[in-house]
Amino acid sequence: VPLVSFLVLGGRCRSCRSPISLQYPLVELSGGFLFLFSFLAWGTNQSLWIYVAFLTVLLLAIGFIDFRKFIIADELLLAGLAGTILFFIFGFTDCRVLSCSVSESVAGASFFAGIFLAIHIFSRGRWLGLGDVKLAVLLGLAFGFEKSANIFMLTFLLGFIIAIILLGLGRAGLKTEVPLGALMSLAVIIFLLTGFDLFELTGLKSVFGSL
Repeated sequence: VPLVSFLVLGGRCRSCRSPISLQYPLVELSGGFLFLFSFLAWGTNQSLWIYVAFLTVLLLAIGFIDFRKFIIADELLLAGLAGTILFFIFGFTDCRVLSCSVSESVAGASFFAGIFLAIHIFSRGRWLGLGDVKLAVLLGLAFGFEKSANIFMLTFLLGFIIAIILLGLGRAGLKTEVPLGALMSLAVIIFLLTGFDLFELTGLKSVFGSL
């Protein structure tokens, strides 16, 4: 409906006729595609598909806001935490992509958020904010230790690739701020929809599997 309204109104507000940024319908369209791709990836497991669709769309919103404003809203994090807890309470977890136990969730949150909190304290908040730490807590609880480690490494791999491209194009410098929450969100979406496992590709899967 929002996309149709945007097209019918010619990309302008109905009342004041001010132009509406193209980014908003693009986000709506991206959300629709994420629902579709979530179904294609996990449609055979209805409960998991619902959670993956919920989390990917939530992360789309978190990533978009962080990219634009370098802010991760507590309201979105609380919604993600509530959805994750309910999912686990009703026993819908799937060990292929999510944490399988409370201890694994605690280990994941401690690993993921612990590293980010240490960076936040060391840099006095200059390198990353508390919003990134809170997002890491949510992701660590949802995915457990091994999968959180995979997402953590994928996040920084994506950051490295994007930084190299932007530096090569002259669009960024060494002091350019990076929206880490957006990178984490992108890493999780890639992992959930493709099963991308950096440790399996690098031969480190057995190391983490034994921890």
